Amino acid sequence: MRYTIEYILKLCAVLATLLTLCKLSVTASGLDRIVVVVALLTLAYVILISPAFSMHLRCSCNRNENRKQVPMGSGWSFFLSRHGPGRGIRCGRVGLQPSGRWGADTTIREVQAHLVRKSLTLSSHPSIDSGTLGGWIASGSHGSGGTLWTPAFGNVTVKLLDTGEIVDVPAKSIFNDDTSLDDDRNHLILEVELLPTSDELCTLTAYKMLNEEDAERFISRRSYLRLIEIGRRGILCMEWLEPTPAMNAHEYTDRHTARSQALLWFQADILSVLQSSSARTHEWFDRPMPPPTALSRTLRLSEANRYTYEPGVLFSPIGLLFTDFEVYVLDLKVDASLLLKISNTMADLMTSLFGRCQLRLSRASNDGTSKLFMDFNLPRTSDSTKVFTALFRVLGPVRIRLHKGKAQVDTAPFLVLS
Repeated sequence: MRYTIEYILKLCAVLATLLTLCKLSVTASGLDRIVVVVALLTLAYVILISPAFSMHLRCSCNRNENRKQVPMGSGWSFFLSRHGPGRGIRCGRVGLQPSGRWGADTTIREVQAHLVRKSLTLSSHPSIDSGTLGGWIASGSHGSGGTLWTPAFGNVTVKLLDTGEIVDVPAKSIFNDDTSLDDDRNHLILEVELLPTSDELCTLTAYKMLNEEDAERFISRRSYLRLIEIGRRGILCMEWLEPTPAMNAHEYTDRHTARSQALLWFQADILSVLQSSSARTHEWFDRPMPPPTALSRTLRLSEANRYTYEPGVLFSPIGLLFTDFEVYVLDLKVDASLLLKISNTMADLMTSLFGRCQLRLSRASNDGTSKLFMDFNLPRTSDSTKVFTALFRVLGPVRIRLHKGKAQVDTAPFLVLS
C-alpha cells in the first residue's frame, strides 16, 4: 500500500504543477508568459512523451531499506512487485556495440526498430517493448512463442557486482528458473548477443476452446506465436500461424498500428474480465466481441509480438488496483485433455475472482515436456491461494516458479514444493 500511495502522490504533484503552469500561461504577460509557456511545454513533454519520467516514477517509490545498489532497467518489475530498488544503477550501454552485441540498457523497441529495417526480428519478446534487454533476461520474462519459436539470446557479457569480474557466458547459465531475482541482481548485464530471425508474414486466427479438438489445434499447429485468454466468459485461443504457400507480400495489407494493437488487446484481454459467463458454452462470445473473422489478419511477426497495449503514465495508476503475478509450471507433459482441463478450471475460478488468466505454452523439448506460463491479473483484494489450490487439484505436486519480475504471492499449497 505504501508504494501505491507514494506513486499516486508523486504523480499528482507533477500534474498539479502542470495545471499551475497552464493557469499561469493564461494570466502571465510579457517575458513571464514566455518563460511559463516554455516550462509548460517542457514539463508536458517529460510527462507525456519521455520514457525516462515513467521509469523514474516506477522506481522512485517505497525504496528498500537496505539501500543496496541493483541494476535497473525500465522499472516495470518494481511497479508490478510494488517496491522500489535500493539505489538504482543503470546498465549504461545502449545500442549496437563495437563487439556486434547490444547494450543491455537498450529497449526492445529500439532493437526491433533496427532489426525490422533489415527484414529481421526477434522470434518472440515481452509485449511491453519499453523494457530493456537486461531487464528481460534478469527477470526471466518471455513472449508468446509457438512451435516455431527460436531462442532470442546467445551469450551475455556480465559484470559480477561482488567481485568486479567480467565474464562471457550463456544467458541461461546465470539467469534461469532456479535463481532468485536478488541473485540475478548481483550481476550487471553489459552486452547481449541477439539471435534474430526473418521477419515473416503470419496469420492471426482466433477460436473458442470448447473441446479437446480445439485444445489439440492449439498444441500441435505450426505457429510463430500462440496465446490463450481465459476469463469467466470462456477460453479464447489465438495463434499467429505459419503462412500458406500461396501467401505473399501482396496480401500483407493490415499493418499493426497502435490503434489496431490497442483494439485487439481490449477485445481479447480486457473483455475477458468484463464479459459475463452467459455465453460460456456457446460457439462464440457475446457482443461487443467481434466474430472470429474480424479478428483474423495478416501481419509481420515483428508486429504480432506487440500484443499488449502499454498504458501511458496517466493511466498506469489503474494497474495499482490489481495484482499481476505469473506462475511457471516446469517440465509438464501437456496433451489436449490436460490443457482443456486446466483452461476450464481457470475459467471457473475467474467467475468468482473477476480476473483473467493468460496461458502460454513453450515449444515441447526432446523429452516431450513443456513449460506452462500462466499470467494472472486479479483485483488486489483477491486471495491468490485459490489459484494455487485449484492448480494443485488438477496437476498435483508439480514443480512451479513465480515470474521474478512480477508480484510475489503466497503459493500454498505449492509453498514447500516450489
